[in-house]
Amino acid sequence: MSEGLEKLRSIGAQKIHEQTHIAHKYVQSLLHESFEGMQKVQLLGFISIMEREYGVDLTPLRESAIEYFEVAYSPLPEEEPSYKKELLAGSKSSNKKLYVLLGVLAVLAVAGVLYFTSQEQEPATQQTSNQAILPNESSVQPSAPVENNETNATVSAVKEEVPKPAVAEKHTLAIIPRTKVWVGIIDLDTGKKRQKVISDPLELNASKNYLLTFGHGYIDMEVDGNKTTFKDPQSIKFLYKDGVLKKIGITEFKEYNKGKLW
Repeated sequence: MSEGLEKLRSIGAQKIHEQTHIAHKYVQSLLHESFEGMQKVQLLGFISIMEREYGVDLTPLRESAIEYFEVAYSPLPEEEPSYKKELLAGSKSSNKKLYVLLGVLAVLAVAGVLYFTSQEQEPATQQTSNQAILPNESSVQPSAPVENNETNATVSAVKEEVPKPAVAEKHTLAIIPRTKVWVGIIDLDTGKKRQKVISDPLELNASKNYLLTFGHGYIDMEVDGNKTTFKDPQSIKFLYKDGVLKKIGITEFKEYNKGKLW
């Protein structure tokens, strides 16, 4: 936060309104860096008036306002419908199960071939041995069947080693405003910024990482079905990373946002 904006906040919105005749609601919005409901020319005029009246430098506030209007009406890209995500997830899971099943069948087929081959070779070996050693057929004793324990053990070991498909943990993230609010969303992986004024719940792709900033803090945040309520009349900011939501201040927000307030 700039020193000029800190000075104005210490003076207070009511006193600034009385001295400059700028509408109280606009003064309040500017002190909390919320530009919703104002025109660009109007807003920049208010900033110039306060700079002149109180001898402060509001350059960071002016830059944030200009950047806000440059992207003020850029629409949020539509999130992929939940039914498509479920179909894709189901398809991937089915493919994994099919591959595992085919692998097991292939192993069993190879084991079966080895087993029957060994059974066919065993009687011939026994007959040749008996004819060479025992001249009297009446004295030949029937040999006990030999179980192919090695083959069975191999099949059993292969069955035990077949990996089970891993179930990926699925996170959810939703913004639930209790009144109309401006929200700015920054994708930490791509740096892409988007913003919107919302009054209905907004679901985000919880597999990504975000910086979130709001015009005020009368909102609920729901992560993985767990809802947290906030009651802050001022701008409020969050870091959502690796499935964890954390409320942060301006300094930490700027560290993640390359030194910018927005």
